[in-house]
Amino acid sequence: RTAQAFSELLRRPVRYWSFGKSGLTAEGVRLEMGPLLQRTIKKYDVDVVVVSCGVNNVLEGSSPANFRKEVNSLIDSIMECCPVSTTIIMLELIDFAHLPFLPWPLSKFLSWRSASLQMEIEASVRDRRKK
Repeated sequence: RTAQAFSELLRRPVRYWSFGKSGLTAEGVRLEMGPLLQRTIKKYDVDVVVVSCGVNNVLEGSSPANFRKEVNSLIDSIMECCPVSTTIIMLELIDFAHLPFLPWPLSKFLSWRSASLQMEIEASVRDRRKK
């Protein structure tokens, strides 16, 4: 249904792939999902790459500086294998305060951590736009 909705919106055929693995940090996404993306790009034209990362960095306690390095490396690897015309969309990190199964104060603490890592994603994207 996702491909059909995009196809109707764009008025052209759409095909999509979803690559993922539970437990990966941003660096893990680069190392494990990057090769899948590279193989896909060799076979098909890719217009958009949507990236979701950071939840496991929040849970593992990654520092904002280290997370930013991982995000920069991930984006660099995508840019290196994709055509210049490919759009890269970085999804926002979830706000852990809205997860009902997490008790307070854990939800508040993880919410604070995810907000600090989200700022690093935004800064990384902002820095690239300036170039």
